[in-house]
Amino acid sequence: MSMAVNKDLESGGRRSTSSSNRFQVIDKHSISEPDQKIIMQQMYRFRKRITNARIDVFWLREAGGLTMLVPYLLTHAGSFLEGAHIRVFTKTDGKDNKKINEEQKTMAGILRKFHIDSSDLHILPEFAKPPCKQTYDAFKDKVEKYRIETNRNSTTKAEGTFDNDDLFNLREKTRSFLRASELIREH
Repeated sequence: MSMAVNKDLESGGRRSTSSSNRFQVIDKHSISEPDQKIIMQQMYRFRKRITNARIDVFWLREAGGLTMLVPYLLTHAGSFLEGAHIRVFTKTDGKDNKKINEEQKTMAGILRKFHIDSSDLHILPEFAKPPCKQTYDAFKDKVEKYRIETNRNSTTKAEGTFDNDDLFNLREKTRSFLRASELIREH
């Protein structure tokens, strides 16, 4: 016999209304509590239309167009960024005006395919400059705790760590990302 039936028999066949009820009423939380208000704001953040919105796209390499497709879709009807203004920043490897004009024409053609106004196309010729010392020092400070000494005897490293060889092999990529971070902060 189950425990519920045993209790019924002990109480003379009557159902007891004790606290052993498996359905308990839980008080509702009020959304007037500060934590609940924050949660509600986060839930509805993308339902509220943003007026005079601006989407900045930094197109640093050609990767198939998804970088442009997503902002374009966000500006269409039904999106919370409907009618947003898109600014496109792209880099160029050349320093002469001919190369910059060529790059601008190419990018304007790509933007036309996405029906994006090319008047807000910004070519960044200064991308080739090295990052400033402050940016590089800040990077070194952040990653120093993940740096390990190069050990020629060991072939394995703990996950998420790197040595001087890794840093040397990825120096151009690191330089590029550091310079991109500077330009993003600047623009």
